[in-house]
Formats: sequence, C-alpha cells, structure tokens
Amino acid sequence: METKRLIKRKATVRKIALEGVNPDLFDEFKSLRSSVKHNIQKDYNRHLRHMENDLVSDPRR
Repeated sequence: METKRLIKRKATVRKIALEGVNPDLFDEFKSLRSSVKHNIQKDYNRHLRHMENDLVSDPRR
C-alpha cells in the first residue's frame, strides 16, 4: 500500500517540478523516485520469499 502511495506522490511532484516553479521539488522527486525503486524491490523480494515458503509447505499448490 505504501508503494502505491509513493508512486502517486512521485507522479504529482514530477508534474509540478517539470513546470520549473520550485527547484526544490526536483530534489524531492529524485528522493521519491529512489524510494519507489527501493520499495518495489523490497516488495518483490518479499513476494518471492512468500512463494518459496508456500512451495516448501505445500508443494502441490
């Protein structure tokens, strides 16, 4: 859920930052982009671990 929220926030900040009104917004966008990448990787690894554990506990599944 947090990843979805970050992606939406990143899109909003990107749109505003591209207007060039506030240069600090681009730094915020870079930070959000990094956080989104990190969260996606973390969620993917969690998913893989969960699937591996399910296979070990119930191989016919």
